Amino acid sequence: GIKDPNLDISQGNIVYVRGTVGDVHEGTNMFGANIQAPSILATLVEKSDYATAFAPAIKVIEVNQEINQHGYSMTLERVEVAETETRAYLKIKNDSSSNIYFYSFDSVITQGADQISEEDNWEANYPEINSEILPGIVSEGIVTFGPINVEGENIKLVFEGSSDDYEVEFEPFIFECPLEQ
Repeated sequence: GIKDPNLDISQGNIVYVRGTVGDVHEGTNMFGANIQAPSILATLVEKSDYATAFAPAIKVIEVNQEINQHGYSMTLERVEVAETETRAYLKIKNDSSSNIYFYSFDSVITQGADQISEEDNWEANYPEINSEILPGIVSEGIVTFGPINVEGENIKLVFEGSSDDYEVEFEPFIFECPLEQ
């Protein structure tokens, strides 16, 4: 509990709580088992997010590199490396006159002889990039991968894109990312 009537917390929020352990409460759960649980009087409650609370970055690499092919512009803003996942922050802009497409499941990271595939993290509720992007639209999101070796070789992030205009050909969007900065 906390004595703050203006606290803006709702079910599903990830929170950091600091407080004092109080009395033990005893009761019976719906299965008839006796339970004991301590109460905590919170002195501080702060909203957090999945990455901060469960997969904090051990390394952040600012990339801010853009690759543009036929009006399909992809920008890798940064890469966050955590012990359990690697997060790529992407922005895609459609400056062409056709719909363009991005499928995160075609994305990989290469590191030396290793290939790390895209891995969905549904618990994190990260923003996703639209798979179909109309002309003039910008879509931003996070693509997650398995963990990389932060002490290993530099990485390359490889993304694929396509268009309704079948006369244009796209090469993979390849971003080279040094781990030492």
